[in-house]
Amino acid sequence: MPDNTITLVAQLLTKAAQLRRTAEGRTGILRRRLVEVAQRFEDKAQELLRERPIAHPSQTYRVYFRNDFGICGRDDFEVKDDRTALTIAGLLGHACSDACTSFEVWQGTRQVSGVRRLAPWPYLTFYELSAKRQALVIEREEVIKDSAFAIANSRRLLKQLDEARSKLRLTGR
Repeated sequence: MPDNTITLVAQLLTKAAQLRRTAEGRTGILRRRLVEVAQRFEDKAQELLRERPIAHPSQTYRVYFRNDFGICGRDDFEVKDDRTALTIAGLLGHACSDACTSFEVWQGTRQVSGVRRLAPWPYLTFYELSAKRQALVIEREEVIKDSAFAIANSRRLLKQLDEARSKLRLTGR
């Protein structure tokens, strides 16, 4: 649901509450009209919520890739939760493991993970991901490859990117 819809729903409900409070001190037709308008605002808010159910919005995460000299690259991506962010960051780190030795993940000012050293192999492989996540990993690898960071020169990244593209072409995804 777009942020402006949530804001509109909140404004409608706030205005409806104000109208109902105002109606309490009134009598007759004015009271009835205030209550009717308040009810219309509440109905419209409910209609908006039914039209666009609240989805779990994606959140922006940032991964910092590190080597012995410090930060050698970074990337921002959007996923729904911390666990997925750590999985994607780990796969990206492994794709660049000839140029980095560890990574850390942040969401805004919140540190999701401390510095994580890259294991010899990822606990989850690229091919075990859903097609949607595979596409995200390839997209992020492309961005890293085209970045100005030192990690963009990773030979392993280029090799992994070529393999992933070939595999996706063969499977028709």
